[in-house]
Amino acid sequence: MKIYAAYGAPQVIKGLVRDLRPVWALEEIGAPYELEWLNTSESEQKSDAYKAVNPFGKVPSMEDGEVTLFESGAICFYIANKHGALGGPAGSALWDKTVQWSFAALDTVLPPLFEHFVWANFRKDSPASKEGVKINREYADLRFDVLEKEFADRPFLAGEEFTVADILMGAALRNALLPDIIGKRPHLRAYMDRLYSRPAYKKAYALNLAGPDAAAA
Repeated sequence: MKIYAAYGAPQVIKGLVRDLRPVWALEEIGAPYELEWLNTSESEQKSDAYKAVNPFGKVPSMEDGEVTLFESGAICFYIANKHGALGGPAGSALWDKTVQWSFAALDTVLPPLFEHFVWANFRKDSPASKEGVKINREYADLRFDVLEKEFADRPFLAGEEFTVADILMGAALRNALLPDIIGKRPHLRAYMDRLYSRPAYKKAYALNLAGPDAAAA
């Protein structure tokens, strides 16, 4: 399996590039893979050759034999189904919960966190920055309140078992770490600690930071 990954991003978003998600999934399973690095500072992801893999010119994408996919969530679902791990294969009650919470991570939790991060870091000189930060902080707080309650009685999103949903949620919540907006929510903090202390996460995160230099290291 080949995962197209990015390097050359601005320092502030290192560790947030979304190829971290499928790499984390593969490291959890212990499945073999290779990384094809694209230098985004030179717009390699916009080349015609790469757009044949991902027409949006975004990272990550995946090639596995005759199967080609883009979108990190779709790739993670494919990995889980293929290996019967991380909540897969499809068809079980665990999988239904995994899908539910995966979409919650991508569609409900991530958007205000991402927007807050963008306003706080890339639009801070805009006259609208203060309002953009405030509004998205309020939306993020609503999501954090829900998650704080959810983790009061279970370790992971779908129950006792770590799944794809936790990978996607963990990646989403990283957007709230640099501008620390999690606040005093002990159950949510403990959940994040469980995720970020996992060896597979640490390996994926290190690769995300190092880029092609990781091979030399």
